[in-house]
Amino acid sequence: IGLAIWMLSRVISIRLTTAAWSVWFVVTGGYLASVLITSEHRRLPQLAAAGLGVLAIGYGGALALASGLASYAPLQPLAALGLVTSPDSSLDGLDEFQVVTTEAHLDQAIERARAEGRTVMVDFAADWCTECKLMEHNVFARDAVRKELRKFLLVKIDLTHFGEEGRMLMKRFAVIGPPAIVFLTPEGKEIQDVRVVGTVGVDGLLSKLAKALRA
Repeated sequence: IGLAIWMLSRVISIRLTTAAWSVWFVVTGGYLASVLITSEHRRLPQLAAAGLGVLAIGYGGALALASGLASYAPLQPLAALGLVTSPDSSLDGLDEFQVVTTEAHLDQAIERARAEGRTVMVDFAADWCTECKLMEHNVFARDAVRKELRKFLLVKIDLTHFGEEGRMLMKRFAVIGPPAIVFLTPEGKEIQDVRVVGTVGVDGLLSKLAKALRA
């Protein structure tokens, strides 16, 4: 069931994803907690299972609250309520991504990169892509990453309303779907061996950024 929720998170909204995980944790926690009630013994394994169950129920409840606010931060489920703070949680001070929906717009961005002599980072994303949102908040927003991103011309290919133009852009770079990141030279040629497919952590992205700048 957990695997199914993870797979569906690519195509369903953040609110539904958070709600689904909330139900899963509460039900699983309830099952584990019931071990202590139904068991004839009160030994360490039963106590441990019950303890994990209570923690799972509490975590599921926190996710339920976050779901009501359309927030999804698995490691900080209470961040949306303002009960905890999340460092580096915004993209303030970073050049905005130029949103592209057509090949003509992308070519314009590449022309600008050529004129400025800047490497291009092309981020394939969509509003319905939960992993894209997690990348934005947990990776792109980190200070170390933001510092390096300022060296790039940033382009976001928005696949939210997927149509013929989106298919052409994906076909142009042989991208299967978001999230994916492609790096281009100032002349518009893809830099080999630095493409990111799926999610990547802070260290992984920093390594890709450094390699793209050296190309």
